[in-house]
Amino acid sequence: MGEPGGDGERDVADALAALDKARGRFIAVAGHELRTPVTTIRGLAEELVRAVDPPDPEALAELADALLRSARRVEVLLDDLLLATEITTALPVGDPEAVEVAATARAAWDALGAEEELVVTGDASAVAAARPGALDVLLERVLDNARRYGAPPFALHVSRADDRVHLTISSGGAELEPTDVELAFELFYRGEAAVTSAPGFGLGLPVARALARQDGGELRLEPRPGGGLDVHVELPVP
Repeated sequence: MGEPGGDGERDVADALAALDKARGRFIAVAGHELRTPVTTIRGLAEELVRAVDPPDPEALAELADALLRSARRVEVLLDDLLLATEITTALPVGDPEAVEVAATARAAWDALGAEEELVVTGDASAVAAARPGALDVLLERVLDNARRYGAPPFALHVSRADDRVHLTISSGGAELEPTDVELAFELFYRGEAAVTSAPGFGLGLPVARALARQDGGELRLEPRPGGGLDVHVELPVP
């Protein structure tokens, strides 16, 4: 056993201090991110009350639509928080099923409304084993991250080896700092380039990795020489 005050106790103290710091940062940022849409909902609700007397049908319709959008924003943020922290009650349920990777990726890309083309190469018929809806969300988060913070060309390469399906989502862009790659899975972390280029919460990649791991897979990042990023996703086959 280590002596009192030895390296073991210092390691525990350091780990607890780091955990406390991370918890404080999580609460602070989560509170900040939630405050904006909640304040928006409150303001819209107040406008809605004023539009009722006397009734203004056009204003009521617009306010109701805005309220729904804001409420959905809060819902997505809370879902992502639960998923990113791998809280089991928020993860998709049901037995894994066969999902066509390329078709799911194309649908996710189309849903993002991206103007640029997503070039899909490799095994277009490959299927992965994933819980219902999990691969849709995983690919949507990774592709949205590429679209927001990367640059064309955007590409997906699919291959299969033994009992695993390998996906590589590639995007161009600036050369990433080592710190950005190391901290990419920290909740709410957004590199300087990301903060200045597009809005976001910094939850997309943590959510995607949590979903991959739930289905027995993995997700990792690899900066591209000269700039850009490759996101490697590995999933089991049915």
